[in-house]
Amino acid sequence: MKKTIKEAMKHVNFLQQQISSLLQEESNTNYIIYSNENDKETSDFDFENLNADIEVLNKEILNIRSIINKKNQEVKVGIEDYTISDALIRIAQLTALSERFEHLGSYKQKTRQTTYNGSIEYTEYLYDVKKAQSLHLETVEKIHALQTAVDKANILTEIEI
Repeated sequence: MKKTIKEAMKHVNFLQQQISSLLQEESNTNYIIYSNENDKETSDFDFENLNADIEVLNKEILNIRSIINKKNQEVKVGIEDYTISDALIRIAQLTALSERFEHLGSYKQKTRQTTYNGSIEYTEYLYDVKKAQSLHLETVEKIHALQTAVDKANILTEIEI
């Protein structure tokens, strides 16, 4: 069956929700409470069956994710010859860089304060704070462009699952 990468990822999320539902059902039905043997109720809980159902879902998730990963290494997003995989790695790198620039840009270039004994003390940063602010904005724009390119590739690229 052909699906876009985006549809396949949504299907993986659906399968993961099914596993969560099975585990929740297990949590609610894997025990019985009784006060004596004569009052002991029976249960439909089947540990082996539940494990088998979860394993089937996990194998399907593994298969779909493997197909997605292979395709992500092939499909170009149209920015700097990046594949989807490359772009996702670059987004993570740029996000960390953006956070750094945002932090560095949050200071005043030079501050003055009076110490507890009344003397004046200056703090001056050894880099251009305005440049850090500018780099932060540039980096955020690059992240948005890459994310949009990845989203477009995920919507347009079909895979066989």
